[in-house]
Amino acid sequence: MRRHRRHVRHGAAAALAAAALALSAGCTAAVDQPAAPGPPSAGPPVFLVLDADPHGAIVLNGARDRYEGVARGSGPVWDDAAAVRAGSMVSCLARCPDVVFSSGTASLNSPGASDPVPQVVIGGRPRTWPVGHTPKRTVLSARGLDDYVLSAGGPTTGWWLELHAPGRPVARIDVGGARTSWQPSADGRHALAITVVPGGRNEARWFDRHRDTWRPAATARVAGFVACVAPDGGRALLLGQRPALLDRTGAQHPITDLVSGGACAFAAAGGLVAELAASPRGRTTRLRAFGADGRPLWGRDLAGEASVTADRTAARVAYVHDGRLYEVDLARGADLRRVPDVAAARYDGAGTLVVVGPDGTVRWLPP
Repeated sequence: MRRHRRHVRHGAAAALAAAALALSAGCTAAVDQPAAPGPPSAGPPVFLVLDADPHGAIVLNGARDRYEGVARGSGPVWDDAAAVRAGSMVSCLARCPDVVFSSGTASLNSPGASDPVPQVVIGGRPRTWPVGHTPKRTVLSARGLDDYVLSAGGPTTGWWLELHAPGRPVARIDVGGARTSWQPSADGRHALAITVVPGGRNEARWFDRHRDTWRPAATARVAGFVACVAPDGGRALLLGQRPALLDRTGAQHPITDLVSGGACAFAAAGGLVAELAASPRGRTTRLRAFGADGRPLWGRDLAGEASVTADRTAARVAYVHDGRLYEVDLARGADLRRVPDVAAARYDGAGTLVVVGPDGTVRWLPP
């Protein structure tokens, strides 16, 4: 399964990183869209924490060009290079690092291309998961093999979402396009699904978790394709446009001075949004913090790329820039701690930071 080892920056792992963040679960989101992998170039390897909880994490390891499932306290449980080559979307099941692999860059980039059969790894053991019988069958979210959300359909039949729950009939919701993203709140109780509608404004659908099933709530029309959902599920920050808070009434309230949103994360109240840009002088990242009502709090402009994450249990946010993690008080903008030798980081939903070192080592850092 292993392909030749190489360090990649804008090659397969970098292209896959954009796709994975665009559709994977978790409290952060990025606006980059899936794209065909380009040629490799020199630079440090790409690392991302794609999903995490107090039990484990899923990491994109660009040094080894593969996904890795890491259990807290015991280390790597599984790895998969084929899923990286395919550009598969990934997210944890009910407990990390149990995982589902679904779709891929080829099918994401073409409404007529069929999705591969989803795969799962449970307890470190891989298996095929033959869900759906249509060309498109992307697993957007799953807690188990009988509890999941499927994006399905085809060019001749149209497109829909299927809500599967234990012991219940499958609920079907018709949608206006082949591509739907799914952004849950950090506690997994709320979610926003955004469907790309060709030639029109995209469809945004709110969902709430009731016992063992998802139930649809409000709908709205938006310009962006991805978002971050607040911990209480009442608001989302839309990306792919001027950053704006979307509430359940469909109202959109632009926030910060940023022209566009490239990445975001919600803390217990408020959050962090980043504008990523390239210029002849190189890449830059503009960070802006905002309160629960969208009020600007503070900002930092950085040379180079930065990634963001936020703690749903407290007023803490963090960003990784130039090999160092900065954990910041959301309200005051004061540094709480700086951690060297960090390539990627993500809060695990319980207040602990999952960090990846430049050698790919994964650690959990308590508050």
